[in-house]
Amino acid sequence: MLSNVFSKTIYDRQRSFMWWSLGVAVMILIMILFYPTIRDNDDMLKLLEGMPKEMLALAGISDAAAMMTPAGYLQGRLFSMLLPLLLLVFAIGFGTRAIAGEEEARTIDMLLSHPVRRSQVVLQSFGAMVALLAGLGVVIVLALFLSALTVDMEIGVDKLVAGTVSSVLLALFFGTLGLALGAATGKRGLSMGLTSTVAIVGYLVHSLGEAVDWLKPAQKFSPFYYATSSNPLTNGLDLGHSLVFVVAMALLVAVAVFTFERRDVAV
Repeated sequence: MLSNVFSKTIYDRQRSFMWWSLGVAVMILIMILFYPTIRDNDDMLKLLEGMPKEMLALAGISDAAAMMTPAGYLQGRLFSMLLPLLLLVFAIGFGTRAIAGEEEARTIDMLLSHPVRRSQVVLQSFGAMVALLAGLGVVIVLALFLSALTVDMEIGVDKLVAGTVSSVLLALFFGTLGLALGAATGKRGLSMGLTSTVAIVGYLVHSLGEAVDWLKPAQKFSPFYYATSSNPLTNGLDLGHSLVFVVAMALLVAVAVFTFERRDVAV
């Protein structure tokens, strides 16, 4: 089991994965059950229209009237902040623990004592993160689809898949960043802090850029721009933006392999 990092990681995370899946599904159900109270509420629309655009931007709402639509409601209540935040917590925790966590726990030597190359440790850890986040993505799509049926929320499954894939890719990017920093430093706390800081700054730059003109040029430097700016819940998946994530993750994995193979590890 120890010689196969992928299988060991999946096995070790199966219980927490089930709890994460249950928690995310329940959260989605609760949020969607509130949709009918928003859809037919003119007072809510007037309240949103009276709010400062900067405040709406921070909440991921670009158009108050759009909040009354299924895609706009899901974007504003789930996909702009809450759902990506949960996925980022999962991914960053996983990525920073994969190597740096094992090293700080003084268990990395047990793994490296087996006939497995350091590059394989990185690649299989990354593969396990992809598999688990893809699994969460499937749970999210199913929860969205089934919950939407209960309130007659009309939105295509393809749009739910597009929005979910974009959020999963965003989380994978930050998880891979955490993995690369952990592989380079061997310090989980430092890796988690740096990755979380990048995520927070990226979110603020992208959100406020919708309302603050001088921040607009900086939006394209934020990973959140490539996850949400194309409005996948309405327009479908943007393949160009998805490719940006794929290329960025490939580079980060390469950095992780390069740095981990060339430094001494704490045993």
